[in-house]
Amino acid sequence: RCASEYVDAVLGVAAAGDRAQTRALLARFRAAAVGHVAGYGAYLAALGSLPLPEVFDWAEAEERTEAFLPEHPGHARALHGALARNNTRLWTPRGLAWLESALLRMAPVNENVPILVMGALQNARNFPDGYRDAALGLLQRVQAALPSVAPGAHALASRLRAALRAGP
Repeated sequence: RCASEYVDAVLGVAAAGDRAQTRALLARFRAAAVGHVAGYGAYLAALGSLPLPEVFDWAEAEERTEAFLPEHPGHARALHGALARNNTRLWTPRGLAWLESALLRMAPVNENVPILVMGALQNARNFPDGYRDAALGLLQRVQAALPSVAPGAHALASRLRAALRAGP
């Protein structure tokens, strides 16, 4: 199977809510993809796009494997970028906790990844108050932790915080 066939199958089964079949397809996709730069990137992007509550646990498990290299820009962008665009799961308490953790974890490895991931917060000033407040608190904590480690990500967090404080 080619990567696009796996992606379509995995996302279709996941959307139907069949977790067991989703895990089985993911395992087959991963087995075929590991060792191939584009294939593994497609696998990571599909994994990060899953609409299931377990997506962050599964992604963190993948990050602990030998295949995932956080310093590899393709790996980090594929997985973290997909998770940051996963609006179904990101705007939950677990998703926001993952977002903060990913920003802090990836900043010393590759500053471009936190900048990409913070893109999920670009329109936060137009969100309902609860989400806007959660994003503001997250950005405040991240901004405090990043000045010397990732100056570009720190500057973006600062700009996003200013926009959030200004309101819609």
